[in-house]
Amino acid sequence: MINVADGDTIGTLVNYPADPVAFTLTFNDIGIPLYTCQTPPDCGTITLNGATTPLHSLLIHTTAEHVVSGLRLPIELQLLHQPASATTPTAALAVFYVPESSPPADNSTHPIDDMVDLAIVSAARGLSAVSASFAVAEMVNPASGFYAYNGSMTTPPCTEGVAWAIQKRSMVSAPGLRDDYFGLIAYPGNYRLPLKRNNRRVESN
Repeated sequence: MINVADGDTIGTLVNYPADPVAFTLTFNDIGIPLYTCQTPPDCGTITLNGATTPLHSLLIHTTAEHVVSGLRLPIELQLLHQPASATTPTAALAVFYVPESSPPADNSTHPIDDMVDLAIVSAARGLSAVSASFAVAEMVNPASGFYAYNGSMTTPPCTEGVAWAIQKRSMVSAPGLRDDYFGLIAYPGNYRLPLKRNNRRVESN
């Protein structure tokens, strides 16, 4: 996670299904929820650095771990991609979320809202390995454009060699989602401070 800004042009390509696909909700040893795709590559792919990698799992961070032009946003959804031959992700997409000013008139919800709600209910009931389906295409906006850089995972053991894409435009969530997530994982959240760029090349499209 670094503070990024506009850079050179890239050809980032995301390909996620519009129909819901199955994930399994689990919790790590400190209670952070992780949604793992049940049947990769049915959950979609990302192409970075010439490599196309299937989506492996979904992880929510609050506050955001990446900072864009000095601005840190409330929520960052990380879509972690991992080939079958690997034991850790090799590509990742970060998508920022900001709260809507008011709930939709039709009471519809966003996939990230449903992810947090299910995690809260499952944790309260002591459940693990819970199945759920989400439309991954609704979690991202490919028309937004992306930043990209080569870095590491933001969670221990912080494995190097990860190709990152960061969606430029934010998505929206329910107005109280960040506070709801704090209720699950405890304030101040599950984020780390950004590292120095250390001459990393940041590209954009």
